[in-house]
Amino acid sequence: MEKIKSVLKEYTAHALKLKTRRTTCMKRLEMFEKSIIECVKSVVAKAETDIESRLAPEICSAQEYIQRYNELLSRLACMSASCVNENNDIAEYKKVLEGKRMLNEIHIESCVFDDKLTTDCKFQNEIMEAIYRSLNEGRLYGTLAIRDSGNCFNVPNICVKEDDASLLILSTDYNNRNIIRVDTCLQDMGSLTVEGFVWGLCEINKHDIAFTLTDLKKVQFMSSDACQAKTSFHTRIPCRGIACLNEKIYVTGGGMIGEEQGQLNVFDLKGKILCKYHQDLNGNYFSIPRSIIVNGEGTFITDKNNGVICLDLEGQRKWVSNTSKCKFPWGICFTPNGNLFVSGHLSNNIVIVSKNGEFLGELLNKNDGLSAPQGLGIDKRNNCIVVSEYKKPHLKMFYIGDCDI
Repeated sequence: MEKIKSVLKEYTAHALKLKTRRTTCMKRLEMFEKSIIECVKSVVAKAETDIESRLAPEICSAQEYIQRYNELLSRLACMSASCVNENNDIAEYKKVLEGKRMLNEIHIESCVFDDKLTTDCKFQNEIMEAIYRSLNEGRLYGTLAIRDSGNCFNVPNICVKEDDASLLILSTDYNNRNIIRVDTCLQDMGSLTVEGFVWGLCEINKHDIAFTLTDLKKVQFMSSDACQAKTSFHTRIPCRGIACLNEKIYVTGGGMIGEEQGQLNVFDLKGKILCKYHQDLNGNYFSIPRSIIVNGEGTFITDKNNGVICLDLEGQRKWVSNTSKCKFPWGICFTPNGNLFVSGHLSNNIVIVSKNGEFLGELLNKNDGLSAPQGLGIDKRNNCIVVSEYKKPHLKMFYIGDCDI
């Protein structure tokens, strides 16, 4: 009996120990649970703080983008409403250009969180691509490759010659001394190798063109149909731009180091000099005159330092358009309504200047694929302009749409 009591006492003591140990373990588990919860909360709080800290600039940037886009939409809506009631074609197109400039001023970037998060932004990339396509408007109509002659190309001037049946694009290949003929089906129609460095060219009549040979100080006539050289005459000075109106040849030249001052000379078709224009009471007209076009309202000349200069047919200065938005103006051609397209060689753009010298806006820029544009010509039939680029073996055609410019 005593032995049973002793064993019972022993088991009771052991049970008390187990109960105590269980209570201790439960308390320890409770403490561990609280510790884990606190630890997790601490980790989450720290993570939230870190994320907010790391993404704060991007969040702020995104908010700014949203604000700018809302402002842009509001401005475009107002502009669109005013365009509907606008009767002046030039004013309307200026507003269209202003809208395009506003869009280009908004630097649309990829997702600002791309470097921080791994979220799938495929839908956003698709939106961005759509916006870029909208901005560029798919203006690049095509590229006309010029066959490779093994030397560096430099095409300073372009002449687009069209009649009722066909259209011919002629370009000067200065370094390789060629006149290159290309049609709008992108077909090479042959070339004429000439004796000097050819710079400018223009249409004389339905069958003939004329071009300048800068180093030889000479104007050469050529049959555009047969691509054969014809007569020529000397100009006395290194000549560059050339244009023709009413059987008079207008030639720009001079201004470079070692040359006479920049000037415009007018000749008859036989090479007799009729007039020389270079200054008035207000000073010299030109620094280094380059391309020239002419119509019944006057001559329009691009000049390296002075912008676009308009003289009347008597040689008097009418206006000068010189803007930092068109740096080193080079090529020039008429728009369908007699305003001016001008290429900015250093600003990588093509701008529009009115026939009265008012800067209307930018038509194309580097975002459209332009790089150091030079010669310009207009293909009215296809609503395109043809552009050459510095030392590039191709011509680019850009669609300008049906805007009544």
